[in-house]
Amino acid sequence: MLTPDKITEIFCVVDDFCKEFAFSRNSLARIQVTQLRGKTKPRHSHARVKIRI
Repeated sequence: MLTPDKITEIFCVVDDFCKEFAFSRNSLARIQVTQLRGKTKPRHSHARVKIRI
C-alpha cells in the first residue's frame, strides 16, 4: 500500500534523478560546444561583390 511517506520518497528520488540528468546533459552540451569551437573556423568572405545597375 502506498503511504504518504512512500509517495514523498518516490518524488524525492525522481527529483534527485532529474537534477543529475539535467547536470549531465548540460555538461555534455558544454563539452560538445567546446569541441565544435575548436574545429570550426570563422567564415569570412573575401570575395569582391559586383553590383550591376
